[in-house]
Amino acid sequence: MNPFQLKNWPPLTGLLHFFLAFFTTLQILTSLFTDYHLGILIHGFGGIGLFLVTGCHWLWNFFHENGKMLSHLFPYRKEHFHNVKQDFQNLLKKRLPNTGYQRGLPGLVEGLGLLVVTAMALTGLPVFIGYLVQKGLLSSLVVKVFDIHSFLATFVWIYWFGHVGMACIQAIMDRKRKTD
Repeated sequence: MNPFQLKNWPPLTGLLHFFLAFFTTLQILTSLFTDYHLGILIHGFGGIGLFLVTGCHWLWNFFHENGKMLSHLFPYRKEHFHNVKQDFQNLLKKRLPNTGYQRGLPGLVEGLGLLVVTAMALTGLPVFIGYLVQKGLLSSLVVKVFDIHSFLATFVWIYWFGHVGMACIQAIMDRKRKTD
């Protein structure tokens, strides 16, 4: 299985998703070791990687097929939100949404995840720079940004476990469909 290839998605989307998942997972794991200088450095430099990947992801979303990906990630138009409602109804009937540009529940969840990971990258960058410049003595502004960063971390943890869990359920359901 190719980790860069996502079913029903352009190859660059798969590549960006892989690196977004890689750096987000790295950040989650290294956040457990930020009491140590080496842990802070690895977390900080991983955060710079995440910052760059999220930037590339946003550029790709804006410019690929005239922003087609944005309407997938943020299906807030009335006709797209109908798809979200339909996906919820199908979930109650134990049917998973299709993959690809559906402008429904999966896209909405992916969009929320991208927003929170982007916010983490944007708030983590000044905290890490403040750490490097002041050698651990954080200014009051950086402390406030760090508080926001820490608050958002809870949502990244929840999103990460939910996303991995849903991917596992999707894989199990796909395998079950192939054997039926």
